[in-house]
Amino acid sequence: MQEVNEYQYIEHNSKSYMIINSLNFNSFADKAVAKILVVKDITESFNEYKNSLYFTNIVNFLIFFIVIIIVHIEFNKYNKRIYKLRDNLQKKDQQLFNQSRQAQMGEMISMIAHQWRQPLGAISSTVVNLQMKLELEAFDLNTKEGAQESKEYFTQRLSNVENYVQNLTTTIDDFRNFYKPNKKSVVTTLEHVVEKALSIVEKSLEVQGTKLILDAQSKKELKLYENEMMQVILNILKNAQDNFIDKKIKNPEIKIKIIENSIIICDNGGGIPEDIIENIFDPYFSTKDDKNGTGLGLYMSKTIVEEHHNGKISVENKNEIEGTGAGACFIIELFEE
Repeated sequence: MQEVNEYQYIEHNSKSYMIINSLNFNSFADKAVAKILVVKDITESFNEYKNSLYFTNIVNFLIFFIVIIIVHIEFNKYNKRIYKLRDNLQKKDQQLFNQSRQAQMGEMISMIAHQWRQPLGAISSTVVNLQMKLELEAFDLNTKEGAQESKEYFTQRLSNVENYVQNLTTTIDDFRNFYKPNKKSVVTTLEHVVEKALSIVEKSLEVQGTKLILDAQSKKELKLYENEMMQVILNILKNAQDNFIDKKIKNPEIKIKIIENSIIICDNGGGIPEDIIENIFDPYFSTKDDKNGTGLGLYMSKTIVEEHHNGKISVENKNEIEGTGAGACFIIELFEE
């Protein structure tokens, strides 16, 4: 005998019923021998099931709702912590940037003193020369030729004095603009930025006896924060200058090469010790023997190049800088957006 059961559920007059069809087959006779129809009232059980299912859905919904609220609250807390951390980092970077600028002011004033020494000396010499000409009555003003010669001589010397004064004014403007707290980018060339930086430090390097070579192989225009990029170049040059003095380097030399979007600044100061070369861009890390350095110059240089200019700054030692001796090379690469 083989039994086949079929189940159906129906509702009638607010009641639920389960109908069971039970059909028995005689496997030998290959026919049904009995059919049993059972109708069972399952209203109470079905209602209990529906209520249980309804209650379960409500509980699941409440749990889901509570989880969503908790996630939302925690997410807001996380965002607030992230924003607070970001603000703190920005404030810290700004403080370090300001400290770096303040630490450089004394060095910049020293550079300006070197810039001013030559034109001031020339002005003084010109004034003394004119006074001597007047006292010695070097020109015969009673003759037309003497008066004309006197006029040309004084006009030429006074024009020279005017040029010297203009040179002094330009230096002050460069100094003032360098420390002006603006964040306006300009379209310019790396050569122009390097030349402006050199106009500030060049005389100081010459007085020290440092040979300076500029090899600009690119006139490509880039969008830069000019004053900030000048600060990066001056930081590197000033560090090289201090290193020359500390190590008493004979025939010091700095070579600046501009290729496409890159500035390469190399010196023959003996290089950076391998055990500290990876740390020189860390804040407050100083390599100066007298420990008067703030350790912020190269850290801020890294920040300016990598965060403000979408670039990269690195350093490596070279055994020979084109035959002038071992030294360090700083590579500044700017990537176009």
